[in-house]
Amino acid sequence: MAMTLQAKLDSIAEASAAKLPAETRATMHDATEALIQSGAAARAPKVGDPSPELELDGPEDTINLGIERADSPVVLTWFRGNW
Repeated sequence: MAMTLQAKLDSIAEASAAKLPAETRATMHDATEALIQSGAAARAPKVGDPSPELELDGPEDTINLGIERADSPVVLTWFRGNW
């Protein structure tokens, strides 16, 4: 039976976590819980929510999301940076 995408992601996350020291896992867990308790997750944009009207500096030029959305769907991800 094929695994669902979520099951695969969960498996990868568990395998990655198992490689970390217990102290690091605890710190990451605590940070995640603090974000949940803050309500940040509830306020975060959801799949299908409209993106803000903004322009982003790309490697070669400026990208206007409104213009890009007019031509095709846009996937926007946020990278928090290195932990």
